[in-house]
Amino acid sequence: MSSSNPLVFIPSFLIILLPFLILTGPFLADSAVTLIGICFFTLVIYKKEYNYLQSRFFKIFIFFYFLIVTSSLLSENAFSSIQSTIPYLRFGLFSIGVWYFLDHDKDIKKYFFSVIIISFVLAILYAVYQILFFNNYAIDGRLQLLFSEKQILGGYLSRLFPLLIGSAFIFSYGGKFKGFIFLLLIILSSILIFLSGERTAIFIFLISIFSIFIFLSKFKKQKLILLIIIITSFVFITIFNKDIKNRNIDFTITQLNLENGFTNIRFFSHHHQILLSTSKNMFFENPLFGIGPNNYRFECDNVKYYIDDYSCSTHPHNIYAQALAEIGIIGFIILFSGFIYILYSLLKDLIYKTFNKTKTYTDYELCLLITMLLTVWPLVPSLNLFTNWINVVYFLPVGLFLHSIHSRNE
Repeated sequence: MSSSNPLVFIPSFLIILLPFLILTGPFLADSAVTLIGICFFTLVIYKKEYNYLQSRFFKIFIFFYFLIVTSSLLSENAFSSIQSTIPYLRFGLFSIGVWYFLDHDKDIKKYFFSVIIISFVLAILYAVYQILFFNNYAIDGRLQLLFSEKQILGGYLSRLFPLLIGSAFIFSYGGKFKGFIFLLLIILSSILIFLSGERTAIFIFLISIFSIFIFLSKFKKQKLILLIIIITSFVFITIFNKDIKNRNIDFTITQLNLENGFTNIRFFSHHHQILLSTSKNMFFENPLFGIGPNNYRFECDNVKYYIDDYSCSTHPHNIYAQALAEIGIIGFIILFSGFIYILYSLLKDLIYKTFNKTKTYTDYELCLLITMLLTVWPLVPSLNLFTNWINVVYFLPVGLFLHSIHSRNE
């Protein structure tokens, strides 16, 4: 970071710190995202580097942005809804800002992935401390973020796990000692995700680890060893820890209604099933623009949508159900198109490598695509589509990916 211009130095420094800031909770991470977006927009206007704003991604984002703002304005709780949608612009500017600042300082990426590794070490140490000394973990088996009461440390580790793997393509882990330390970091992260009590985080991690095993071409031997160790660790913990087995296995089987086979399977639980059905009712009544972003909590007890006491929550706990209910069919299509694009890109690269012996993406870029795949994977519960912490996690790999593919194509 050679620039002394605060409009360049400050956002560059914040990008580097983002993995740690996300670990601390929503406030610092969201503040950094906002400042990065403001600095980027100021520099682009001043230097007239409009090509970033003319990118395909940003055009799609702006269309999505105006869609959700329109949905807010047309909703019955417009004042409340608009407070979520007007500031949403910061996330699009943030993604393009990450791309912009990485273009102007190649060292940012190296420092960023150093902080990823340090943050995972801190997360592991803090998780172990909670398991040993926190009463909360003994009571409900959930792990908190650093400096935050949010019990989503497992979600942090699982959603950023492909970025940790991606660091292997930024740094050289040559030598037995470095390789062993990195492998140990991966295994400990995996075990703590399983111990975190967040079943969504476990599902996301399993999607991540199998995607890495299938799509990445390097480290074939190491990937196989890693997969065997992780699966063996999960089996060992399940056998010898009854609390973990009851929470992660038995309770999941009960909630999915798998005790009597696959004839009447639920989406994760009866509660989630009712949330989906309530969202469906909202969509059928408001198919074009939905009921308005973040309005599920206000409309769930409306007689037109209400099913039973499980109908009400702050959000439907699935981004696609939330999109249908709150922003309508167009917003849903945009989100689902993102999922199709990412899955197509991964499969295309796999097919090309298998039959043509050529690659369309580097393994580092595949790690970023897998990180984004976890964002839009449809068959798991999710956090609120419009909350700040999860959107920082959603939009960070987009900026890294845009920088990588454009710098490679220049």
